[in-house]
Amino acid sequence: AVIYVGSSKSGFGAINLGRMQPKLNKLQKCFSLSFSPVTRVYPLNKPHPYKTYTGFIKKIESNALFKQSAEKFGLLTKVPNLESYKEVIYVGAYSSYDIQELSYLLSVSQQAYKFIDINLVPTQSHNITALFAFADLPFADFIERCLIASENDRELQWTKADSDMLIQNANKIFA
Repeated sequence: AVIYVGSSKSGFGAINLGRMQPKLNKLQKCFSLSFSPVTRVYPLNKPHPYKTYTGFIKKIESNALFKQSAEKFGLLTKVPNLESYKEVIYVGAYSSYDIQELSYLLSVSQQAYKFIDINLVPTQSHNITALFAFADLPFADFIERCLIASENDRELQWTKADSDMLIQNANKIFA
């Protein structure tokens, strides 16, 4: 089996690589595990809140090979090559931007119900991998580490209201 894993922009990569996985003689299964995936990378026909995206655009403008790759792989493949391919996606249920990205993913995926498994987590956090990374900690430490990770997210702005919501839903998330 081949498993692609990614979060945010690399979640896009995990999904797109999984969908493009060619049929190989001994390959039985292929999976993509994605956390809060960005689903529209290039061309960018949407507003974006990501702080690091500006560097990506500058790289496209200054490097011909990078631009060629972005043009070739910047849009999602609509249907996987393999019948046995599965996507498992975790998204913050209250993260409006991530829900918009998920909606787009579902709208462009042909027969999405056959290969996409969506898991909504009761949080606004885009940094959803932290919730999994700290799952083995005691509950109080779990909350503290999740708050630190979310407040220090390099991509999306985090507010006190977001922290309050994380604390309010911590029991559900931890379970």
